[in-house]
Amino acid sequence: MDRNVNIQKKLLLPILITLTLILSVFAFFTVTYIRQLTRIRVESQAHDLIQSKAVEIESFFIARTRVLQTFLENPFFIQWYSSYNRYRSPIHNDKDYKKIIEYINEIRIKDPTIKSIFFASEQTQEYFDFEGRYEEEGYYVKDRPWWQGAIEVRV
Repeated sequence: MDRNVNIQKKLLLPILITLTLILSVFAFFTVTYIRQLTRIRVESQAHDLIQSKAVEIESFFIARTRVLQTFLENPFFIQWYSSYNRYRSPIHNDKDYKKIIEYINEIRIKDPTIKSIFFASEQTQEYFDFEGRYEEEGYYVKDRPWWQGAIEVRV
């Protein structure tokens, strides 16, 4: 019987080692495969999320561009700015000027993502925003860095 146990031990040990090696290799390849599938799925979901957010961001800026188009294509604004051609012209009693400022404020109030709307006249070098004309004496938009950047983009 001692001999049988000895033979069983001699046979069992290589079988267990072989089985352990086979199971380890199988486990390694299974884990590697699952890891690869998970990585591909996570990357795909991340890509889809990025694409979705990119569309949202693009839509946001397209909508904000429409605000700009309102000013650039509106005959009322074009006519007023065309006739406003002298630095510090009196405008405080100008009904059309007041309508423009009211309209700008309506847009700003209706859309909380718009913090300010501003524009400047190249002809008079004055700056306007939702509060009206910027009244600091000696303020010329051509001296502002943002103006130079806007001119460069336009050209």
